[in-house]
Amino acid sequence: MQGLILGGLMQGVAVQNRHFAGSVLDIFRPLPIISGITLLFGYAVLGGGWLKLKSNVSLQHFASGSLRVAASAFAVLFGIACLYAVRIQPGIRSQWASHGIALACLVGLFAIAAGTLAALPEKSMPALPFLLGLSLFVVGFSGIVLIVFPEIVPFSVSLWDAASSSASQEFVMIGAACVTPVVLAYSTFAYWIFRGKTPENGWEG
Repeated sequence: MQGLILGGLMQGVAVQNRHFAGSVLDIFRPLPIISGITLLFGYAVLGGGWLKLKSNVSLQHFASGSLRVAASAFAVLFGIACLYAVRIQPGIRSQWASHGIALACLVGLFAIAAGTLAALPEKSMPALPFLLGLSLFVVGFSGIVLIVFPEIVPFSVSLWDAASSSASQEFVMIGAACVTPVVLAYSTFAYWIFRGKTPENGWEG
């Protein structure tokens, strides 16, 4: 669903007089479907990287094989989605004209990270596949931000036009300032408890 929504946004949302004028079925167009499948393989890359980092010996071979397949498929599908988006969305073409060098650098970084990930030997450093997978997402989202900003509804409504009042934003910021440290604290505690490799017999063994 995340991929469908992202693809639907990049393909373009029907807006008239600052109101949504499309249909919920708009996400079932070619670009959203390609984006949905692409993101599935992207999450498979992250999952394979996490397995490589945390799993015991019995899962290492499976994690390495899954990473090679998922990384290759993710890179190919991401490239197809980008080319198709440029073909059908004039707003993306204009952004490529404006930010061609920066976007080309991001494409190069994505290709290098994906190629490295697909070619990694099975006995590589355990954390490297997961870090490379994260870098793929960082590079991909950086490109999306560069293409879309400052639009909040791509190519239709700007961030400034859609912004709520200052009072509402201050209220949300206060809430985030209170909640974010708590979330970070319990997440850090959970990762600390389950640090290291998963034991052969599980955590209860």
